[in-house]
Amino acid sequence: MCTGAIFLDLTKAFDLVDHYLLLDKLYSIGLSRSSLLWFNSYFHHCHQCVSFRGSQSNFTGVDKGIPQGSSLGPLLFSIFINDLPLLPLTCCSGCDIHLYADDTIIYCSKPNIPYINYSLQHDFDSVQQWLSFNKLLLNKAKSYCMLFQKKDRNNLNLHFLDSSPLEN
Repeated sequence: MCTGAIFLDLTKAFDLVDHYLLLDKLYSIGLSRSSLLWFNSYFHHCHQCVSFRGSQSNFTGVDKGIPQGSSLGPLLFSIFINDLPLLPLTCCSGCDIHLYADDTIIYCSKPNIPYINYSLQHDFDSVQQWLSFNKLLLNKAKSYCMLFQKKDRNNLNLHFLDSSPLEN
């Protein structure tokens, strides 16, 4: 058996989290109405500014993203993205997927490279569609695929939804 894997990197993952989608996901995991109202206030009453060498910009509202460096940030991002592998019929049907914060790996083991290519490409397309629906961006320059095998030096032949190649 050979194993193929795709290592995905998300662009500004924490900064792009849509507040309304996250509230929907918090509702779907069973948060109470009062908790949802608190999170709604937490997300929609945030303002930020830039301060540099004694000068400060005007405050502006934050319409997306979750605070990094907070205790809640990693937990909220995990809740936001954790439904990705739970959609086997629409997303990852031939491969396994593992998530760790904003790092995602799609992989499968098959008897030959064409089967691996087919399975990975199918599920990679589904993951890209899921990311688009959830308003997250894939960093093409930092996403790679790799073939693990005992012999030969073959590569996978995978591509993004826009037909650009995924680097080996």
